[in-house]
Amino acid sequence: MRAVGRDLSILSSLIVVMVFELERRALASSDRRAWPVLVGLVAGGVALGGCVLGENPDFDGPALTSEDSVETGGEADTMQEGLTCMGGTLDCDDMPGCEVSGDDPLNCGSCGRACEVGGTLMACSAGECEGSLEIVLTEDTYAREDQSMSNFGGEPWLFAVNGPSDERTFIDLELASTLPPGAEIVGLELRIVADSAMGPLDLFEVMSPWSEDTLTWASMPAMSYEFSTMPLSQGVNTIDLGQLIPKWNDSSFRGLALLAPSGSEATIHSSEHMSQDGPVAVVELRW
Repeated sequence: MRAVGRDLSILSSLIVVMVFELERRALASSDRRAWPVLVGLVAGGVALGGCVLGENPDFDGPALTSEDSVETGGEADTMQEGLTCMGGTLDCDDMPGCEVSGDDPLNCGSCGRACEVGGTLMACSAGECEGSLEIVLTEDTYAREDQSMSNFGGEPWLFAVNGPSDERTFIDLELASTLPPGAEIVGLELRIVADSAMGPLDLFEVMSPWSEDTLTWASMPAMSYEFSTMPLSQGVNTIDLGQLIPKWNDSSFRGLALLAPSGSEATIHSSEHMSQDGPVAVVELRW
């Protein structure tokens, strides 16, 4: 009987808390539609044995009040603090209720955390921002063996030629300043446009600093091993650079060098090309 009395006391106290909250909302909004609900709740509480405003005669413990927490499933919440948002939803305004969905890109994981990068609003999934970002690469040039002291940083084309005078293309993939803090790169591609192409190109990592305004054949940066060979055709070409993703944590990585093996050559649009379709990095992000 004591257990039943305690249950009734807790239930009655919960009704009191709900009544107080409904009363507060009704008075604040002058919405008379809430008043019949108030009356029904009070009447129901009285029917439970007069426990709404008093104490259960069969329970000798202290009665709960509207300020006490009501424990549900191991979590304690008070009506004054609002209900816990479930399923990834959020309460981002001053009104009661969890009005923001869990996949809102303007409030992803927390209120005000927008999935925006460079003016592009990306998707939100399970509290994480994700999406694809295209980054125009502006640092590119080529070096020419028979003009070893000349710089071609402002030219509209990039060349990769094997003999009799070699030419090599350099493209900087500096992405850190464009990406949001804490972003994880999960996919990476390089997109280039070729006016002419004959044979494949070999891709090398560039390992020392360089600038398109000063690079010459005589001052070419150091390069590491050849990590890929890509077929090239006239028009738009997409190169998968997924194996280079870990290199963005390595401060020695400085971009790519495109070299032509024997019998190959290519003419590629640079960032200065009049068609404005120079090299582009396509980055898949998550953060």
